Amino acid sequence: MRRSKQLCLLAAVDAVALGGLGAFATTAHADTVKLNITQSGGNYQVYLDDKAGDPGVVNTGNLGLATFSISVVGSGGETVTKSTQLTKSFTYSFNTTGSTNSHGSGGFDLSSSNGSAPGVVIAAAQGTAKPQAVGTAGEFSIVGYGISSGNNLTIPNTDPALQASTVYTPSKTVSWTQTSLGVEIASGTYSGSGGVLEVFGDDGSLGASGMPHENDTSSIQVLPAGWTQPAAINFVTATPGFTGTVAPTQQPIVCLSNTLPTKYGAQLGTPITSNGGSNGSYPGVTQTFSSATQGFVQVNGYFNPSNDHEDYFYDVQVNGVQATQAQIASLIALINGTTALGGVDTSGAGTSQKAAGTTFAYNVAAGGLPIIDPFGSQYNLLLDFPTSLLGTLGVTDTLNNGLDLSQEAGYSVVGVAVVPEPATLGLLALGSLGIFGMGRRRRI
Repeated sequence: MRRSKQLCLLAAVDAVALGGLGAFATTAHADTVKLNITQSGGNYQVYLDDKAGDPGVVNTGNLGLATFSISVVGSGGETVTKSTQLTKSFTYSFNTTGSTNSHGSGGFDLSSSNGSAPGVVIAAAQGTAKPQAVGTAGEFSIVGYGISSGNNLTIPNTDPALQASTVYTPSKTVSWTQTSLGVEIASGTYSGSGGVLEVFGDDGSLGASGMPHENDTSSIQVLPAGWTQPAAINFVTATPGFTGTVAPTQQPIVCLSNTLPTKYGAQLGTPITSNGGSNGSYPGVTQTFSSATQGFVQVNGYFNPSNDHEDYFYDVQVNGVQATQAQIASLIALINGTTALGGVDTSGAGTSQKAAGTTFAYNVAAGGLPIIDPFGSQYNLLLDFPTSLLGTLGVTDTLNNGLDLSQEAGYSVVGVAVVPEPATLGLLALGSLGIFGMGRRRRI
């Protein structure tokens, strides 16, 4: 079960922050911050940019970063090996009427995380919503973080205890630099080369499985325009950042769901509809369509994934020409692999990854298929979904099989064949393909 965004973020930070963060704002995401990442020689740096006018940033007057929860993941042969959050923190002492040498804390030190695993859920938060009476020590929030350079000697104080203070003495001077990429909030190390590192907002519910773009709208908060402690703070949209020139794929290449796969493009061809209602028969269908890098095939009928195989043959092209055996092999290695590209998304929304590392994609030209191929050379990719993989879907009237080839340079799909169960294919091999049009009856 997916955990709520609020609970996941709170779980990612120190328990001390629960009183400091207070209520999470639920206002519309009017603003957008940009995450950026650089890498070189095994080291990476993560930046957050909230400066109005910078590329990818929308700032309608907010006063800078309040909290964040992010993850950094690698793909294409690169793996994150260490992560450290780098936001600024300090303590201070002050004197007020009737209070001598009081102490408080400032910046992001109230709650921080260097990741539950390397790169996974790096989090920090300021104590923005912990009201304090005059003369007592509270949290001093940094204003302008992610917008401009600064230090804790010149920023406006935000601790109510300091409004009447005559003396404010930081324990140390801390400063931060706003670069063209933003202010540095995390760094770490990675192994491998030739791949991609990506940073994205992550509230913690799926980042542990290495899925990019897990949640980029409810994982970073800013101090809204006119903010004073202890007023509420606002969520913003966070645009992910990545190294290299092409963004990594955002989800498993393959989807099979009983809901519309919103992250897998438009429907390919026309729906394949049952002939027999609850009997579950449908006509065997081959379809061709315009070249597409994303899309899904819909089959309507009675499906019981606990005892039915589902098999789809696809015609995959590379740069407008049917893909070679070697090109299909490269694609299959990703589909059957354990990276964020592998396995099956059973949600249709890019938010689940089942059976990563399971062999269910096959190279038709290479032979060794788990079922008999009645189509010859027309199709080059077989997706054979076994019952062990499908059981979590449950009995349903609709199945949507989606492909996302959009991040695989040059790859597209132009045709599909939905085939009968393996038990009937032996008969098909002996008869004519005309029998194929009569459909099948599914086991219930």
